[in-house]
Amino acid sequence: MNDTETDEHLVALIMAGDFSAYGRLIRRHQVLVNKLAFVLTNDRKRTGELAIATLMILWTERDKIDDSIPFSNYLLELIIRLSKRNPPYLSDN
Repeated sequence: MNDTETDEHLVALIMAGDFSAYGRLIRRHQVLVNKLAFVLTNDRKRTGELAIATLMILWTERDKIDDSIPFSNYLLELIIRLSKRNPPYLSDN
């Protein structure tokens, strides 16, 4: 991973369909996703489901990413929104 790539740059690449950039961005934020998912669910199984759902929706709905805010904020909002759904993989993004 190129640590000089900003989140903004990677998001622009993702929105253009660059799956490699998606992988780099996810590796950068995976710990944050997992930690917040656990805080929100307090359940290991639901943590995994929520984290996976978040990452899948991030890719499948990449055209809906709000690039006017920092990516970490967008990601946190997405995780919180999905945690309120049952099951969490049904997006209202």
